[in-house]
Amino acid sequence: LDRDTPLVGTVCRRDPWKGVDLFLESARFVLDQFPSARFLICGGEIEGHEGYEVQLKKKAQELGVAKAVLFTGWRYHSGDIPEVYGALTVSVQCPVFPEPYGLANIEAMASGTPVVAAAQGGPVELCVQGQTAFLVPPRSPQATAEAVLKLLRDSKQAEAMGQAGRKRAEALFNRQTCVKILEALYEEVLL
Repeated sequence: LDRDTPLVGTVCRRDPWKGVDLFLESARFVLDQFPSARFLICGGEIEGHEGYEVQLKKKAQELGVAKAVLFTGWRYHSGDIPEVYGALTVSVQCPVFPEPYGLANIEAMASGTPVVAAAQGGPVELCVQGQTAFLVPPRSPQATAEAVLKLLRDSKQAEAMGQAGRKRAEALFNRQTCVKILEALYEEVLL
């Protein structure tokens, strides 16, 4: 891909509840208005869901987006994740059910990549609507696409959102801060 190619990606394991099928549906809406965009699906199949990637590739064909979608497989080594997020213009997470935590959103924010995520579960607490992320209604490929399109059309807003996300990740989700919070919780419970 050319460095200037808008790259929208989702980083997750291949599990139906992660909503990769919804990500593909949102890609269809985005491509209708932003045909130069490309879509990255980073992650791999897990036990119990073998063959799911084949289904996703078939869906991409049916939606007419296959030529714009790249499947990378697993890229979860320590050096891979910053490279993946660094290449993305927008990070998208659209799970079908509430994400208990949403580490991928923190990884994206820490990398300075703006986030579009389903407004349920962990992302509601991790992200700040309109500042570090656009939180969209769950199971809504059209709302997801509209949020992605806002960021693709306004690079200044995308950059500002990415910078705000990075600051938030550094301030709240670094190892030292998390350890201090956990220690304080243990002290409160045990004393």
